[in-house]
Amino acid sequence: MPNPIQSFFDHLAPNYARKYSSEQPYLRFFFTTRLELATKEYQLTDKTILDIGAGTGALYDFLKEKDLPFSYYACDLSEKMLQASTIPAGRRFAGEADQIDWPVKRFDYIFALGLSSYLDESQMERLINFCAQHLKEEGRLIISFTNPSSLEVRLRYLFQPLIRKLFKRRNRVFTQPFKTRAYSLKAAKEVFMAKNLYYCNINWMPPSIPFLHHLSPRLSVKTSKFLEKKNLFSSFRRWLSNEFILSFQVNGTKTENPK
Repeated sequence: MPNPIQSFFDHLAPNYARKYSSEQPYLRFFFTTRLELATKEYQLTDKTILDIGAGTGALYDFLKEKDLPFSYYACDLSEKMLQASTIPAGRRFAGEADQIDWPVKRFDYIFALGLSSYLDESQMERLINFCAQHLKEEGRLIISFTNPSSLEVRLRYLFQPLIRKLFKRRNRVFTQPFKTRAYSLKAAKEVFMAKNLYYCNINWMPPSIPFLHHLSPRLSVKTSKFLEKKNLFSSFRRWLSNEFILSFQVNGTKTENPK
C-alpha cells in the first residue's frame, strides 16, 4: 500500500519550490525565517551536514547562497521532491534516514525542519535513535515542531475535518488526507532527553495572527515583523507562534532548560 505522505508530496513536488518564491510572500517569509533561525547560531563552514526531510532542497540552496564550504547530504521520503531540487544526485537519498546506507557515518549537524508533524510515535523514536547514533561528539540536532498552543494551530485542527470536505480536491498541506502532530515544548524536550540528546536552546518563529496570511499575505508579513521588532510578541509567543525550533546535543547537560 502506497505511503500517503509520500504520495502527497510526490504530487506536490513539481510546484513545491514556488512556496519560497515572491509569488507566495508569507510562505517565503516563513520558510526563509525558519532557515535563518535554524542556522544563525552555528558555524557550518567545513562541517558535515545531514538534512532529513530535505524536500526540494531549501536548506541546501540557503547554505549555497552563503558561499560556505560544507559537506551536505540529504534524504526525503519523496524521491520526486529530491529530483526537483538542486542537490547533487550523489548527495541525495530517497527513504527514511535509518534505512539508508550513508557514505558518512557521523555528522556535525543534523537538520530536521518541517518534519516532526508527519511522524507517528514509532517514526519519531526511530529518528531520535538515528540522530543519537549518527551525531559526532558535540554534534547538534536542529529540529522544528508545530506548536499546539498556537491559536492558529488550535483552530486549524478544530476545523480541519470540515476544510478537508470543502476543499478535498485541493492539494494543500492544510487539507492533507492524513493526520499531523504537534508537540508542546515540554513534550518535545522530554522525548529527546530520554535518549540522551540534551536540550541546548530554542528559537520561536515570528508571531502569526490567525489566518491573516490566507486573507492578506503581505499584510501578515508586515504584522509579524512589526510585532517582533516592537517586542510586543514576547508575552504572547506561546499563543501566536505556530512553530518553534529546538537544538539538542549528544553528551550535553541535563540542567539546561528552555527559555
